[in-house]
Amino acid sequence: MKKYILFFVSAIVASFGFTACDTETDEPAGGTAVEKLAGHWEVEVDVMEVTADGDTIHGGDIYGYGTFDFWTYNTSSNSSSQIWVDDMGNFWTVKAKCSCNTSNLTITGEDVLNVYTETDLPEDDPNYMEPETCKITGKIFPGAGHNLHGKPNDSICIDMVYDTDPTTIYRYAGSRYTGFYE
Repeated sequence: MKKYILFFVSAIVASFGFTACDTETDEPAGGTAVEKLAGHWEVEVDVMEVTADGDTIHGGDIYGYGTFDFWTYNTSSNSSSQIWVDDMGNFWTVKAKCSCNTSNLTITGEDVLNVYTETDLPEDDPNYMEPETCKITGKIFPGAGHNLHGKPNDSICIDMVYDTDPTTIYRYAGSRYTGFYE
């Protein structure tokens, strides 16, 4: 009986061996069109007030949020000229599709819709939110930041000005998430 069980188990293992190396696709593995700009970031927000004279007053993290997750990622069309920026509801609750340039690693947008404020509700509904737009300018700096262990890491700096708060610049700045903690 042991001989038959051993033969049966060996046959099953061998059948997995024949199918494990089948090619599922002829497409080579690769990244997205905005792979140099896309990522999971750990950022802090510096709230900067712009005075009537045009001076900027840095307020720092006045709301006490500290470091939080921020994402940049490709659009569903995988366009090399558009990218999503998303704070995942961690700060302002902003998600906006912006223009980008993969050669100089910049992210820009003028009057970009914050899709988290987009709604199909009628204006007289108590849950209705006025759609919000923002101006976004940002850049990725390869190797300009450092992780917790002092190794070079990409950094990000994105300024956002919301139409609902036009005299304030919200600067999201930080470095690429590595998964390492102290």
